[in-house]
Amino acid sequence: MTHKKMETLLGRQGAYLDAIYYCPHHPEKGFKGEIKELKIDCECRKPKSGMLIQAGKDFNIDFEKSWIIGDSERDLIAGKNTGARSVFISSERSEYADFYAKNLKEAVDIILNME
Repeated sequence: MTHKKMETLLGRQGAYLDAIYYCPHHPEKGFKGEIKELKIDCECRKPKSGMLIQAGKDFNIDFEKSWIIGDSERDLIAGKNTGARSVFISSERSEYADFYAKNLKEAVDIILNME
């Protein structure tokens, strides 16, 4: 789903995004048509926390009062590195997860019931 489509669908439900962050880098090389300048090991690619840290600066986020919801361990590790609590949307278990959910709605319910 493209970012514009996601923003449109969320907007129809009354939800709006302040920003969207993404990492254009990919450290693995050797793919047809790859852009060599983007083949770097950067701080913004999860599980590193560069994008989250940038968002924290941009929006004055207190990570110790924040949550990350993810469907991969890379998401959870990035959040943990900032001090955020986590909800893992997965049937798998992870040492990085504080809570588990079957879907996004359940993850949000967990967070709202913790506050």
